[in-house]
Amino acid sequence: MKFITTFLRKNDVDLRPSNSEPIDIESARTRLYPGAHVAAGTPYEHFHHGIVIDLTGIDITIVHYWGAKKSEARVQATTLPIFAAGGIKKLGTRSRQLYIVNYEDDTPEKQQQTCELAKELLKTPDVFKYNIFTQNCEGFAYFCRMGQWKSEQATALLNCLKNKPKQLFKTTKHGKKSNVNNYACLFKIIPNDVLSPTDRDELIQLCEQYSLSV
Repeated sequence: MKFITTFLRKNDVDLRPSNSEPIDIESARTRLYPGAHVAAGTPYEHFHHGIVIDLTGIDITIVHYWGAKKSEARVQATTLPIFAAGGIKKLGTRSRQLYIVNYEDDTPEKQQQTCELAKELLKTPDVFKYNIFTQNCEGFAYFCRMGQWKSEQATALLNCLKNKPKQLFKTTKHGKKSNVNNYACLFKIIPNDVLSPTDRDELIQLCEQYSLSV
């Protein structure tokens, strides 16, 4: 995670969701509603996303796609404090900025449908298989709202990786080998179908130059 933060900062990649506005956790109960798409994060880190389903309990309930390990990600419910902290083990040690993601042509009916779908997906928590680009927490929240998977932050990261691989490798050429390995790991997750054959060949050559495999 520390490397990702360094990578995002160095390349000025902002993962804050568009059409979003910050809200205070203290005022969340008056700003949010069942079906609201929320996100939590800090500058130059990935943002976590979820759907609000209930505001009547002691804590606001959010459905999100999460796992302590990405391989263990599943649809589950959590509370707003835990959501903002980034996990129950981090509760009380940090609280990330909370955002509400706004949608054009929003209606009470769409909000209700979003809430109902999120609740329904709780019944099949393991139906999805996590993928950093195609099925992640942001994509899940967007799916509940719009019926399709979409992740702005995955797209932003992907565009940075695929548009300047040569420059990124050059910055680590004389650095620590661990940094080069970290960059290589990032490039390995680029789906084959988003690169042209020429770009893919160039990436393979770059990795071979540093004795890395793609």
